[in-house]
Amino acid sequence: MPRTFTNDINVVQYTQYKVPPTPQPWPLPAFTPMEIDDYNGQGEPNVPPSLDQHDPTVLFLLFFTDEILDNRVDWTDEYAESHPPTDDKHTSRKILQLEANRQKRAILLSRRYWTLGPHLAVDKTIERFVAGALEIVNIPTKPTPKGVKIWVLANQGYVPD
Repeated sequence: MPRTFTNDINVVQYTQYKVPPTPQPWPLPAFTPMEIDDYNGQGEPNVPPSLDQHDPTVLFLLFFTDEILDNRVDWTDEYAESHPPTDDKHTSRKILQLEANRQKRAILLSRRYWTLGPHLAVDKTIERFVAGALEIVNIPTKPTPKGVKIWVLANQGYVPD
């Protein structure tokens, strides 16, 4: 059949496609709604008579046997051994390591520059600083709400801000 060109926009040539019929769904089973006498009443679990229905672990133990629980424990232990925590993923470990290094450095500096006298004072302050520090403290009720917390241990003199 030769092609013909036309300017009529209503001309559409129908092409018949052979499509297999769609399968029909199975019929649904008969449904009977459950009757509830008292919607607000306290229900009781339907457990075998040999088990205590007031024990909260009974329903859990009906679905999880000792073998399943042992397998879960083994799988969890294997995963923990094969995926040890790294310092990059756990920030709490990283912060504790930074704190330990800071304490060591503070002890070394204090031994070099400071000797214990008869009078001792401990003070803390929040110095306003918001740019680029990892440990910014935010206490909205303080006069200086954001900043770095500074601890001072001194036995004489002044500590400049």
